[in-house]
Amino acid sequence: MTTIALGILLAGAAAAAESPLAQILRAAFSDWMGDKAERLVLVASDGQSFVFSGQNGHQVGVNLGELFRTITRAGHTLATITDVVHSHGDRGSTFTDQDRELERILRRHGFAGAFRIYYPETRRILTLQSSLRTRSPAPAPDPGRADPQDSRK
Repeated sequence: MTTIALGILLAGAAAAAESPLAQILRAAFSDWMGDKAERLVLVASDGQSFVFSGQNGHQVGVNLGELFRTITRAGHTLATITDVVHSHGDRGSTFTDQDRELERILRRHGFAGAFRIYYPETRRILTLQSSLRTRSPAPAPDPGRADPQDSRK
């Protein structure tokens, strides 16, 4: 009896120590049984989450119009979405060209949060280092030096 109570206490402490994002993802994938069907989870600044499911392990079957309508009905825009997370069943996989294209499209429509992959079996989260989000402005040319791009001589 003490062992069971201690196990429950430790499980509760572990859940309390999880980040809010980890808790949301654990809940979104609570029924995941190795089915390998990809899911897309959007997390809003107020903690609300939106889960879209795919039919296979390689893509989520949601179009952008449906995604925008869903978050708008709940009072959100892409600007209020803090995390876009999709699953990859294969532990060794990383961001695909399609993942990067989705990230670029969402950023063009106002998304400024983190774009991530979640691995349900290990609960590992991988974050894409976006060139669009972290790009700094080009330095101003030095007026005392010739511009190498300048074709005038």
